[in-house]
Order: sequence, then C-alpha cells, then structure tokens
Amino acid sequence: MTTIPKTMHAIICHALEGYRLKNYPVPTPSHGEILLRTHSVGICASDLKCCLGAPHSGATPTAKAIAKPP
Repeated sequence: MTTIPKTMHAIICHALEGYRLKNYPVPTPSHGEILLRTHSVGICASDLKCCLGAPHSGATPTAKAIAKPP
C-alpha cells in the first residue's frame, strides 16, 4: 500500500480565462466515499471552451458563461 500524500495539484476557476494550478490539501473521504489517485489526466476541447467563456450546452443566447468562479 502506498502512502497518501498531504497535498495534490488542482486547477480552479477564479475568473473567465483565470484558471490556476495550485496545491491543495488532499481531501479526507467521508463515509461511503473513496479517494482515488490519478496517474494522468487530459484536457477536453470543452474544458478549453469553458475557460474561454462558452455558454453552457443547450443554453439560450443570453445565458452567462459556464465558468462559475471559484
């Protein structure tokens, strides 16, 4: 069994086009939850569209951007 680290990297949306990579404490799972370790991740085209302010899928033309800080 490997040791669980105390911190992890996470990308948080602080504003439109304001995504930041930071270190955060590793969460402690609650009853009925599990903690998974990821070895790699990817970025989808929809992630980039969200960061740049694309409206939510299926939203009206007057809908606000999908990115909701933080």
